[in-house]
Amino acid sequence: MTPIFGRLISKISSGVKQDSAKTCRYLALFRKTKKKENLSPYIILRATKDDHLKILKLMHECYFVDEPKCYSLGVNHNAILDEQTMSSMSQGMTLVARCKYDGSMVGGCINMSAHSWDADMTEKFACSVRCPKVRQLLLFHAQSQRLPDVWKKYDVNKVFEMSMLFVHKLHRKRGLGYRLVAESIDLGADCGYKVVRCDASNAFA
Repeated sequence: MTPIFGRLISKISSGVKQDSAKTCRYLALFRKTKKKENLSPYIILRATKDDHLKILKLMHECYFVDEPKCYSLGVNHNAILDEQTMSSMSQGMTLVARCKYDGSMVGGCINMSAHSWDADMTEKFACSVRCPKVRQLLLFHAQSQRLPDVWKKYDVNKVFEMSMLFVHKLHRKRGLGYRLVAESIDLGADCGYKVVRCDASNAFA
């Protein structure tokens, strides 16, 4: 390879006319590829502990009110759901979408580690809940956790689960949901998970 480049450079420097197509092909090796500029006004970041309460507040505004199960049962502000959400975020795998210009939080994806025994634990906990609507919701979650039986299908004890995905109403239909899912999958792979799970509970998802 070295003699070829040497002859090419010497011919160019001496003003010898070169075949334009061949010259361009060789010189293209030295050109830096222009990276496509990210024109999106949003950035995806890993949530910190300081973000947790802000995330929960945003979820009350744009997740629980629209999520089909919560909507049909009339469940929004509930201490049990809040506690479970905070517990999931404490695992440190939640992603948030922020506006580049003012730093405001506009969406997020609650990611967590799910295990084969979670369905039994959820079902057991649901039996101790007094509110019938929340109990029904938890029992539904337990059943949906159990039915696919991903543990036996993929021979794993834990999976990376995208538990709750939400985007503020004013920022929807701009590809944020897709980006949150894509980056969550990358995060799951980086954390060493072999399986990524996401349950869709509505037509939009």
